[in-house]
Amino acid sequence: MVSLEFSRLAVFGGTALTYSAVWLLARWGYNRWLPRQDSSVTQLYSAQFAEHCCGILHGLVLGGAGYVMVNTAAVRDDVLAGQSPLLQPMAVVMATYLLGDTLNLFYQQTLRSKPSHVWQDFFRFNRTMVVHHGATMIGFFTVAAYLQRAHYFMATIYMAEFSSVFLGVRGLLSTLGLKNARLATVNNLIFMLVFFRFRILSVPLMIGDYAAALETTVLDLLLHRMHRACFWGTIGFWALQMFWFQQMVSILFNTLHRAMRDSTSAPEPSEKHD
Repeated sequence: MVSLEFSRLAVFGGTALTYSAVWLLARWGYNRWLPRQDSSVTQLYSAQFAEHCCGILHGLVLGGAGYVMVNTAAVRDDVLAGQSPLLQPMAVVMATYLLGDTLNLFYQQTLRSKPSHVWQDFFRFNRTMVVHHGATMIGFFTVAAYLQRAHYFMATIYMAEFSSVFLGVRGLLSTLGLKNARLATVNNLIFMLVFFRFRILSVPLMIGDYAAALETTVLDLLLHRMHRACFWGTIGFWALQMFWFQQMVSILFNTLHRAMRDSTSAPEPSEKHD
């Protein structure tokens, strides 16, 4: 038991140090090579730049771990009871990253607000992310402490973080002033596809695999066979992803509509007369 607790503490410490180092290095690089005329603006943009760099690293680490878990023979051949040693360490990594990201959001708010309004503005402008990060941290710390099974379920959740890579790239391009560049458009399309595959489609595929392993129907699995914690976790996770995906699709259609409207309303080039 002591060694297990030590390993969790070691993972927490190692993750915190790694993300802190990346954050500091990214900020140093931005301040050195991409400074703004206003030093306060530079500090804010460098913090955002570092946030996105950490997000990319996080997506690669956790998404990669989920992929390895799903393709581990023990988990792949037995989705019900197969286990992977990556389950609990990656839960600690996830929770640690979210804690660090929350602190970074608070730091950014200190650069935007007057000292007397920092806390008020932080919860006012970051309410959604604070609730999301807080609930997810509690969930993953619970997994790290208590959950001994459902490794395939958690591997699917981990793989969802692959989309964070392209979300981070989008943030980097925006910070660098390339929000409307062609590269940003391509990245946004890839982001939507990856998001759909690993955050929307993966959930019904996972449920189908569990139903097949139990030789039952999906409805019976959801109503009677699935552990209530996994059931509500799945419902909450999928509902949140559907909300974000609907937002993406809405933005995409608005962008396309605006582009088509601008192209049709563009003035005809005047004819030249000799």
